[in-house]
Amino acid sequence: MDLVYECFAKLGLRYICAIKDGRYAGMVHKKSFVKHMREMEQKEH
Repeated sequence: MDLVYECFAKLGLRYICAIKDGRYAGMVHKKSFVKHMREMEQKEH
């Protein structure tokens, strides 16, 4: 999660390609990632 955050924040990316076992697994969109992180933060409190 930290690496994904750094890619979005420091590099200014909007999408990140996800790879699993050397094969394409999907795309992560910045807005979806931010939404997920906010939901996780709310569950912790």
